[in-house]
Amino acid sequence: RVYSEHALAHVLLRVARFEEAAEYAAASFARQHSTSMAAVVARSAAALGDEHTALGWLDAAVEADTDPGGLAHVMDAAPEFAHLRSNPRFVLLRQRLDE
Repeated sequence: RVYSEHALAHVLLRVARFEEAAEYAAASFARQHSTSMAAVVARSAAALGDEHTALGWLDAAVEADTDPGGLAHVMDAAPEFAHLRSNPRFVLLRQRLDE
């Protein structure tokens, strides 16, 4: 079930259904904390222009600590985060993954 939830959340994100992706991934995260699901919510929020929510979910993704390497890659490469990469809070969260 976890893989299916992961796949569906990413499909929703890919087809730019950001609100649905965020809601679905947040519900999945509530059932089982996962770096990947928190990152989907963060990416969706960033795509919708909600920086505060995006950063909050990135913090949750770091705290979940289920895939720090994958999260580092997403933070470095996801286009939704392009405008956040210079944000001091984003920088600190990214640095925590290198510790």
